[in-house]
Amino acid sequence: MPMVLAVFLAGLLGLGAGTAARRAALTFTVPTGQPPRAGCPHCQEPFTSRTWRLVLGRCPSCGQRLGAPAFLPEVLTALLWGLVVADVGVSWTGGALLWLSACGVALTLADWTAHLLPDRLTFPTAVGVVTLLGIGAIAGHHEGAFARAIAGALTLGVFYLVGAMVTNIGLGDVKLAPSLGAALGWFGWSYLVAGLTLGFLLGSLYGVGLLVSRRASGKRTIAFGPFMIAGALAVCLMAA
Repeated sequence: MPMVLAVFLAGLLGLGAGTAARRAALTFTVPTGQPPRAGCPHCQEPFTSRTWRLVLGRCPSCGQRLGAPAFLPEVLTALLWGLVVADVGVSWTGGALLWLSACGVALTLADWTAHLLPDRLTFPTAVGVVTLLGIGAIAGHHEGAFARAIAGALTLGVFYLVGAMVTNIGLGDVKLAPSLGAALGWFGWSYLVAGLTLGFLLGSLYGVGLLVSRRASGKRTIAFGPFMIAGALAVCLMAA
């Protein structure tokens, strides 16, 4: 398949994946212990009714703001999927990054809007990434890269767990870390360090920007998950 066509199809499929990411963020961004959200919190309109209109960022029944702005996750996921296929090609490694991208968009929406990284999103993200990398390792005889990916997942998970014990890092960030560590570790230890560093750098720059613009005080916490995801994906794309 010509690369231009592959990238175009990836972007097209990414639009659908972005819609699924929007839906997942709306459904699972609920307080711990509560069941998944089945409908609009304003009018209780079920998501199964006229769900396609959710891409407009409004409830199709009452018109209230619901989730991300119109078409934002759809376009973002389409762009990410196009970049992944253009950079990595059609492969199991590319599939792992496509899965991480779509899940990353959903997790970013959840964390940005509610400062929450739900287990129902973080765990499937990790399972999908590890499974696809494992299949890629078997198909391409990359057992060493897969072993490094597992070690990277454990390393980043432990790093964030220790960080949560001594700082205000959230447990959601701890549960997200293994997915990112696996993807980064697949490419090499130096990329894992780079992805970790870039995530902290992006988060720090955002925090400084808020302080300089006087939009936040020193006591305000920021959603760090989006910066972790952005840093990891950027480094993975550079590494591929």
